[in-house]
Amino acid sequence: MAPPLASEGLPEPQALSSAAAFHELFEVPVVESGPRMPSEDRCELRVSLLQEELDELKDAIATGDLVESADALADLQYVLSGAVLEFGLHRRFKAVFDEVQRSNMSKACATLEEAEATVAHYKATMGVEAEIHGSAAAGGKFLVKRLPDGKVLKSVRYSPAQLRRFVEADSGTADEAPPLASEGVPEPQALSSVAAFHEMFEVPVVKSGPRMPSEDRCKLRVSLLQEELDELKDAIATGDLVESADALADLQYVLSGTVLEFGLHRRFKAVFDEVQRSNMSKACATLEEAEATVAHYKATKGVEAEIHESATAGGKFLVKRLPDGKVLKSVRYSPAQLRHFVEADSGTADQAPAPTTPNSKAKAPPVTPEKSTAFSSARARRYTNNTSNNNSNNSNNSNKNNNDNKNNNSNALAAVSDKPAFQTTSVSYCPLCGRH
Repeated sequence: MAPPLASEGLPEPQALSSAAAFHELFEVPVVESGPRMPSEDRCELRVSLLQEELDELKDAIATGDLVESADALADLQYVLSGAVLEFGLHRRFKAVFDEVQRSNMSKACATLEEAEATVAHYKATMGVEAEIHGSAAAGGKFLVKRLPDGKVLKSVRYSPAQLRRFVEADSGTADEAPPLASEGVPEPQALSSVAAFHEMFEVPVVKSGPRMPSEDRCKLRVSLLQEELDELKDAIATGDLVESADALADLQYVLSGTVLEFGLHRRFKAVFDEVQRSNMSKACATLEEAEATVAHYKATKGVEAEIHESATAGGKFLVKRLPDGKVLKSVRYSPAQLRHFVEADSGTADQAPAPTTPNSKAKAPPVTPEKSTAFSSARARRYTNNTSNNNSNNSNNSNKNNNDNKNNNSNALAAVSDKPAFQTTSVSYCPLCGRH
């Protein structure tokens, strides 16, 4: 039996709440005063983390390693969610993402009359011939495709995303002394939403289980992620908070689309949750574990460290290196084990295998830092470095005046919609940027 449409519902990772739990435990900034630009050094760190994970994905693709690709995609989701937290956008990110989704879906025509008007518009203004196709996935929706290449042209009733009102609205009491973000914030239904876009616009959704896409699709996906990351860099460089929010939402959109093309969408929550479990195991669960960790680093590396009880997670302890305060991971840390999620037989409905409850005490002897894999060590460095200065850096974050210089034709998603194009029999295009 064929699996249901991905847009009909997928397990969605609670990425913002999970990353917030990590930030709170390891004293990484979570800005609760409403959206604002982080300090320059925090922006640089966030961009570098995203670039590092994107480079990890490029390397995994180059070697054809599906498990490491899944790891890199989950890590990208993790650091992207962390960036949203540091920009103070987490309580509004679902609204921002949903507005981007509304805009993207408006590229299709809602009625036959709208499709006919769209054909007439391109003929009259650009001399472009086009034909109308009914959507196979969404009854009553129509796509206008340029002749002869089949590139989809956006509807004359397309409306670009309007994000300023979500980003710049006064926080008021809504963001005043809120509960911890780890206790729950509105999470975008990113996978299901982007799946609806893919199905509507005939973009690949791999339903047969995890697999490496073709070389050209991998290149396209990586280039899209890089393009959106570069948009974020540009927005940060100009201090534009609205454009930063737009770039973060676009990154989430393209990342979710990449997960769909790798056939990981029905397993991505399980993959992400395993990464979360591993990351949280870097803290010590007991005082005895913390003392053993201090002794381990002293004996094996000659490193002095001290123990701090977590201010947000009662009963958890952090071991901090002296004198710089860098958090050292516990001797009971256990790296993420993703292979059984990625390589298990997908069966008839591409269901993820029933996840086992990871237990480092029962499953394996303690994994000490020097025994970790290269990927796990890199991840540990990414999430434990720079924690000692995070609070002081966070206090330097400042609001900046932001000018929304985009018009309808230069909006990050509107611009790509001016030339949306999709996979046809002979040529494949990207629906977001119109490139091959």
